[in-house]
Amino acid sequence: MIRVAEAQDVEGVVATLVGAFYDDPLWSWGFPEPSRRRAQHEAAFRALVMSAVARRWVWTTDGYGAASVWIPPGEPELTDDEATAFAALLAQVAPDRTNELASLFASFEASHPRGEPHFYLSLLGTDPARRGEGLGMGLLSANLERIDALGFPAYLESSNPVNVARYESVGFEVLFERVVTPEGHGFAGMWRAPRT
Repeated sequence: MIRVAEAQDVEGVVATLVGAFYDDPLWSWGFPEPSRRRAQHEAAFRALVMSAVARRWVWTTDGYGAASVWIPPGEPELTDDEATAFAALLAQVAPDRTNELASLFASFEASHPRGEPHFYLSLLGTDPARRGEGLGMGLLSANLERIDALGFPAYLESSNPVNVARYESVGFEVLFERVVTPEGHGFAGMWRAPRT
């Protein structure tokens, strides 16, 4: 079953996202120390999920097998106060990566499409123990059906090249690719027009 996540689901959603992104090429570059990465991801994802859950566009499957975090049209991912607190949080949990993380998040923000109102998929992940069951793509497809019914396009950043074809299979198209690290890691900005 797919449902909207509530405040009591935040920790379950965060645990799923931490597992999903632990080995992600870009997120592991941002937090490169394996012994600290899980705690760092938990702190960052908790802040993002807690902000988004109030908008009622955080979704999960039974048992937190997969989770998605959407930002509705016209809404910021973080309020100004939340963004300030988020920057302070990153400086606290990854003081040696402050500049790199600031640059990474600035790249996401600078690349975000402007003008046409759209839903933004901030995070989508599957519990590593449940990979291969179709939960993540099933959740994404269900979310897109609702977004189509509302008549809006959708945008995401794929930080793992392996996932680009998966997103293309449900109608996203690559708008651009950005390399944002000296090691060549980056992301693809992808757009999906609404389907009637």
